[in-house]
Amino acid sequence: MEQVTPLPGDVEGWRVGDTEFVQFFDHGGSTPERFTIQKNQAIIDLYVDLCPRVQQGRIVELGVADGGSTALLSLLTAPTKLVACEFSSTPLPALTTFLEAHGLAERVRLYLGTNQGDRPRLREIVAAEFGDEPLDLVVDDASHVWDRTLDSFEVLFPLLRPGGTYVIEDWAAQYLVAESITAVQADPTSPAYATARARYDDAVRAGAPPRPPLARLAIELFLATIASPDVVTDVTMNHHWLTVRRGSTPLDPEAFRLADWYVDHFGWLDGDGDPARWWLRRLWERPT
Repeated sequence: MEQVTPLPGDVEGWRVGDTEFVQFFDHGGSTPERFTIQKNQAIIDLYVDLCPRVQQGRIVELGVADGGSTALLSLLTAPTKLVACEFSSTPLPALTTFLEAHGLAERVRLYLGTNQGDRPRLREIVAAEFGDEPLDLVVDDASHVWDRTLDSFEVLFPLLRPGGTYVIEDWAAQYLVAESITAVQADPTSPAYATARARYDDAVRAGAPPRPPLARLAIELFLATIASPDVVTDVTMNHHWLTVRRGSTPLDPEAFRLADWYVDHFGWLDGDGDPARWWLRRLWERPT
């Protein structure tokens, strides 16, 4: 595994081998020698801790952005094969050149214009690239919305080997947005307030139904560790990552649905946004 060393100076960044990674994002701003990447020191440390356990592994990455995460994963894991899927169809010349220069073009396969919620397409890609070989690691840093993330999880989690790892980055993204909105609301005279209110009004006018927060998936997974520990062996979380370890129970990749492997006894997923109040009401209204 390549060593990760901080770059000197005031810019938050790291060197891995002969490649630099800078904590910043500018689509199209990367070069084959220097990638911009939407990751801070805490997330880089998580990768440094994870990657020794998946050396020469079979990996799927969802969400590539400007290619920095794919370059980083390939250097830290020396994968047998890494399949990287990105929603945008914009070419990534810096990543393509990097892979060719490091002899990785055959082992790192890039699929642009791929929606993580497109279950048939994901199945097609994984079957073509891995055949019947199980996966060692999936990293989802794509849409950060519940329904599409669940689509990907239900396709790819059954394909992990027992003990394999599934990482969902930024699982608390909606809560961080909510925190920022709460802070903005404290000062109605600020430009930030006007901007946030305009975005809210636009969303209301658009009439799109609200999605459950991605944290719902965290609750579902925790429930599954209780009801089906041989399917979801354990779930760990921190500010940045939700990490899921695959159990030994054989799963049908075509039929797997997470909801089949837990029971929501206490109504955490009832949908009224306040599970404690829901449970009190349920107790109050229960016939005696």
